[in-house]
Amino acid sequence: MLVQSRLVTVQVGPGAPLTETGLQQRSVLDYNLSPALTPRHLNQVEPHTLSIMMNSDSGGNQSFRILGDDGQQRYEGSATLGEGEIVSLIDAVRRGLRLMAWGREDEWTEKDAYRYAPAQPAKTLSDRLFQDMKQLVGRGTRLYQTLDTQIGRGTGGAEELRELMRKPGVVQMAGKISANDVVPIALIYDYLIDSQDIRGMCPAFLSSLAKVQQNGGSLSAEPCFNGECPSRDNLNIICPSGFWGFRHDIGVPTPTPYGPELALTINYTGTPLIDMAVYTDFAQLPPHLARLDKLPATVQRKSDRGEVITLLKGNQPQLVYFYCHGLLQDTNPALLVGSKASPGYFTTDTWGNLRIRWPQARPLMFINGCHTTAISPAQALNLVKVLVEKTAAAGVIGTEITIFEELAQAFAEAMIPLFLGGMPLGRAMREARLQLLARNNPLGLAYTPH
Repeated sequence: MLVQSRLVTVQVGPGAPLTETGLQQRSVLDYNLSPALTPRHLNQVEPHTLSIMMNSDSGGNQSFRILGDDGQQRYEGSATLGEGEIVSLIDAVRRGLRLMAWGREDEWTEKDAYRYAPAQPAKTLSDRLFQDMKQLVGRGTRLYQTLDTQIGRGTGGAEELRELMRKPGVVQMAGKISANDVVPIALIYDYLIDSQDIRGMCPAFLSSLAKVQQNGGSLSAEPCFNGECPSRDNLNIICPSGFWGFRHDIGVPTPTPYGPELALTINYTGTPLIDMAVYTDFAQLPPHLARLDKLPATVQRKSDRGEVITLLKGNQPQLVYFYCHGLLQDTNPALLVGSKASPGYFTTDTWGNLRIRWPQARPLMFINGCHTTAISPAQALNLVKVLVEKTAAAGVIGTEITIFEELAQAFAEAMIPLFLGGMPLGRAMREARLQLLARNNPLGLAYTPH
């Protein structure tokens, strides 16, 4: 896992000193996930299969640094891409998610309906899954192909990277604060495919899907999701297991140079505590609340802004769950609770000014913002940074695109019990994605843990 990165400059030969104190070398902290580097702390970090760091320079060029560890050898590589090259690919995969969710690549409007509503016939959802996977695979493989050869310094290194990533592992996207430096790595597709001649879905996956739908269990136990997909090199067959978000435990930790120490665990005594803030006008809210009340946790919820603030300041919860709207106030991202008649807003300045902090509990924050409008990835990432830095949250779950109530509830009700049961967050997120996929719904890929 990448914890810190430094840019080191050394004066070679005669020349002016690089520092005011006369030194011929200079070290600048470039990425800082944790201010402490004590062995006791770092020894608790689970080994990562791959850590990817991305930087942008003033000219708009992006550079990648890759560190991998398969338990025996390290894989190292780097690549520099031209101005706007990776940004357009990132935008393309997000557009692909929108196309899946509401049938258009443009931002969501109130006229757009959810295409994966569970009430639809299973055959309709199954057919839709294949067609939507086809277009998303094309975008995901172009994102991967732009990186693999350059990072691997040739086709040999690219194959080495592909083999390293074959089996499930833990993957970190160590981007800086700019949204252009954060690749939605769940959407990377690394199986070989001719995107212009896709003829079908992986038979082994379809067999596993039918098995899980009939008998229960998890797709994570099936061959395709354990590095044994027989269609991995079939240029005309696609398989969902080719997406990193379905095969790996991924995380996109947000660097906060002046924030709290890296939280590796969330401790509690007795029963976990969930503080929940809600927007009450959602049509499907009551059954969601009823199901959450059955969790092995104490769930406290409020909707009035003042009462939500009192709740958040008066507890040390393990999970803070906003089931809300997201929107912009001018250019400032905001979370909307309450109701249409009595709205309450939480903006980026709310948390610090109102001293909402949990330095002891270090909770996970889950922002499940339904029907969110016009918030760009850069604005959303700024909100994530504020939440981690100001509240001392251990992490924040957000989404790549606008989501619908049915998706929001399905993902939360799949992920939260696993997380409360002690499953690491990246794994709980992956399992939740696969639970949705078992219902012919690929949109768990829209969720990202920061």
